[in-house]
Formats: sequence, C-alpha cells, structure tokens
Amino acid sequence: MSSPAESEETPVTVNFRGEPLTFRYAGHLTPAGNRRLTDAEYRTASALADLIGGLRRPAASPEASTPTRDISAGDNAWSGEMAGGWHSLFLKERRQFEHLRLLCQPFTGFDPIGNTLGGPVPAVIPADIDALLQRHTNVSIAMMELLLAQRRLPDHARVRLPAFLGEAGPICDGVVASYDAWSLQTQMNGLYGSGVLGRLRETAGRGRPVTVVDIGSGFGGLGYQLGQALSPGRQRFVAIDLPDSLLFAAIYLSLLWAGQPTYVATPEGYVSTETGHLSAKLPDSFAGVFVVTHLAERVLGELRPVDLILNFRSMQEMSDAQVGHYGELARAALGDQGLLYEQNDMVRAVDRDVKRILGGILPFGGVIEETDPPHRAMGTASLWSNQPIDTARPAPLVP
Repeated sequence: MSSPAESEETPVTVNFRGEPLTFRYAGHLTPAGNRRLTDAEYRTASALADLIGGLRRPAASPEASTPTRDISAGDNAWSGEMAGGWHSLFLKERRQFEHLRLLCQPFTGFDPIGNTLGGPVPAVIPADIDALLQRHTNVSIAMMELLLAQRRLPDHARVRLPAFLGEAGPICDGVVASYDAWSLQTQMNGLYGSGVLGRLRETAGRGRPVTVVDIGSGFGGLGYQLGQALSPGRQRFVAIDLPDSLLFAAIYLSLLWAGQPTYVATPEGYVSTETGHLSAKLPDSFAGVFVVTHLAERVLGELRPVDLILNFRSMQEMSDAQVGHYGELARAALGDQGLLYEQNDMVRAVDRDVKRILGGILPFGGVIEETDPPHRAMGTASLWSNQPIDTARPAPLVP
C-alpha cells in the first residue's frame, strides 16, 4: 500500500535551527482520504477482537503469580470496567475500526484530534472528524525533525505511513508528517545509525528471513516499517503486548499484510488470522505472530533463531521484576548472534533503570553513541548481546 498521493502542493519555507527548510505541503490527510475497510477486513478485525479479548489473563493461581511466571501482573490495563476509547475496539464497531489510528494516543501520547500531547482518547469518533482534522495546518517541531531525518537517510530507513484505518496528518514532501510518523522515525533513526538495520538487511539479503521481536508493539507501525525496509517475506515479526494494546497491532498488520501468513498465539497453539484454523506449532514461514504477555515465554522458547529483540520506552514503565524477566527471556532467545536494542530513559519518578537491570543479565552491551541529528532517537539507545557486539556501520548519509 502506497503513501498518500501528492496533490496541489505548495512550497513552504520555515526557519529551523537557524537555517531555511523548504518542503512541499499538500494539505492534511483525513480519514476521508484513506482506503475504506472492506467487508472481509471488517470480519477479520471483529474476529481478532473476539480472539484477543478471550486471551485476557484469568485470575492468577498462586503458582502463576510470581514475577518470573506472570510478567503482565500489576501492569494489565484490563483492571476495572471496559470504558472509553482505549477499549472501544473490542466493541467491534466498524467506525471505530476504520478510525483505529485516531485511538492510538496511549502509544505516543499525541492526540491527533485535538492536535496536542496528552489529549484524551475519544469514547466515540466525532461525526465531523474530517473537518476537525482539516483545521490542523500548523508547522510543528516533530514535522521538521521528520523531514530533516528523511532527507539525510536512505529510502529504506524512511517512515511511510499508509493511508489506511484513519491515518491523519499533514502531507509534506509526499508523506504523512505527523507526530506519530516522527515518533516511528526516531526508532528507525536509531536502528539505522547503530548499524542494526543494515545488519538485518544483510541477513535478509542472504535469503534467510530475520526474526524480530517487539516487546510493546504499539499499533504495529514499527513492524510495518521494518517489513518495508526488508522487503516482503524477509521478516518474521513477533508482536508482544497486553491484550488491550495487542489488538491494535493485530488488526493493523494483519490487514496491511493481507496474503502473508499471520497468527495469534493462544494457550492451545496458533490461530491463523486469515482462516481461523488452529495449528499446534507456528509454521517456519510467517509474516507476523501476535502474542499476549503471559504467553511470551512459551512463544520465544519455540522460535530460533531470534535476530533482534526491540523495546521502545515501555520497559522503563515496567516493574524491575518484569524488566528482569524480559532480560532473561532475551538471553535465552538471542543465542550467539541475536541483539537486544532498546530506547529507555529515567526521566520520571516512575521510570526504572532498565540499563542497569539488563546489564546485570546480558554480558555484553551498553549505551550507543549517536550522531546528531540524522540518527537521533527519542530515548537513550542501547545494544545488548550474549557475545561481543559487531554491527556494521551505517551507509553514508544521503547528500
């Protein structure tokens, strides 16, 4: 699926960091400009809501409630009644599915409807949503950062959000230049600048699909961007998250990767998102598998080799026990060749010292030196491994 088409472009020049930055502005993408959800896609999304909703962790038994066995304990957003936009996808209303991307504030903190950080998740999508979004024409720092990074990075490292499921934002230089796009770009910046993305592409180029595990997969945007960077069929993407969040990624990626095999992990095995059939084992060839947190240990134990485990700014919000458990899972899954890449910081009183915890589990790694500005990440980036880390340096910047 391609990015929104360019139309009625207007050259705009702004002063950014003391220098002029000129870009082509083509208005604001709204859900009306997105590809519509088909009846078959709506049925798939509804089936995923039922399936993942059924994976809500039951009341834990004493033997399953220790931190090393139930890594969702204490952080499960399912506590209390289903209410508000955060849970509305499970109600299977077609309009909510069609505007999924407008319900993603919990993943980046940005409210696209109010055009602000920290805005509420809407209980319903306003009837005049397209008119509301069309009013957002201001230039933002995030937009400028995104455009600057994209000009200095090769095409495979540039974020391109597809016009689907309610995607919205200003169209600049032919791409959606929204806050969410910038947030994803900071992740791709770090993966490129560290040499990790080049390492994945090299492995995929030799004919072996790479296995990427994303702990805290959000709405699935990074999985989609990595799939574009590695070409179809070259990535096996494992999305791990709480049920509330996992539904977003399952819908987004299953529909965008139509025709490629995707699955939902269950206690009994793996359910095909296309056919609904249950398999006891995950096939060697798959595009994506969606895993609730309390099944992560089993699924990772079945996957070999794991090339890369990712976490972006969610481990810092976990308990020390949860971070430690994921570190232990990573040490077992990565073997001699895999890497753990994370962007986490201690900026609030609730944040955990992720790097200290991981450094006590994985024998090699630490903070990555970044080049500024094209490789800037949103959080402090680190690499961890069971063996000394040797990543190829990134290719030269685009002139």
